[in-house]
Amino acid sequence: MYRSFYSFCAIVSLFIFSPMVAFGDAALNAPAEAALAAAIADAQIRRDNAREDRFAFSTRVETGDEDNPLIELSFDPQRPADEQYILLHPSEEENPKARRKMLKQRQKDLQKMAEKGEEATPDRDLVIKDPKKLLNNSAHFEREEGANYVFSFQLAPGSFNFGDDNGEEHEKEGKTKEDDDDFASHLKGEMFISKEEQRLTGVRFYAPKSFKPMAVAKIKHFNIMMDIAPAWPDGPLVTTHQTVTVRGKAMFKKFEEQTTITNFGFEKR
Repeated sequence: MYRSFYSFCAIVSLFIFSPMVAFGDAALNAPAEAALAAAIADAQIRRDNAREDRFAFSTRVETGDEDNPLIELSFDPQRPADEQYILLHPSEEENPKARRKMLKQRQKDLQKMAEKGEEATPDRDLVIKDPKKLLNNSAHFEREEGANYVFSFQLAPGSFNFGDDNGEEHEKEGKTKEDDDDFASHLKGEMFISKEEQRLTGVRFYAPKSFKPMAVAKIKHFNIMMDIAPAWPDGPLVTTHQTVTVRGKAMFKKFEEQTTITNFGFEKR
């Protein structure tokens, strides 16, 4: 489903900001509705005030894979171009084969981006751009949970994709853009808004029941939980932590993925 561990980090941050849609539901609980509106405005203000900001950060990926349980990298836009991205774990001593594979994949990703005229900006990819787009005009106040209001919403068609934007992954794996639309239709979303700060604190994507994204595969459990916080006190909102749990069967074989991704050490540059 994902091209590489690093592009996965970016994809998870990017796919939630899809087609522009309106927001609103007169039936929402009034205090919760006010908090949601304030949180959306807060995210937009933070984003606008930080349009030119770059920042350093580190990412830790815990894969649950016995052969390679920990991936850790750091990024700093102020370092030389070929040193901005540094793979810390696995080290050469820990797992030389996995390290070579990841570095090779990273070079391929960078080469593809260069060919498209794109610039690698993993720091900017983590910035929450506009939560309003995510709600797909379907926000519904669901419940209070601890210090948060929780809103449910329906994902927009195509807002969760399998591969990159130009469809190369679809063609290679026999998928179509319609597959993306169908995948999103099986998912539900929840948005978490803090009561006191009136700020976006998390987003959850989950499948209420099992589904078949394609003829040869069935997903029995799908859950992604993303924690969101300011990169620094008055900085943009970024994804700080996410857990991914997927279980199912493909080509008559069971599979299970459980991954935890933590982004930390944000420093404005």
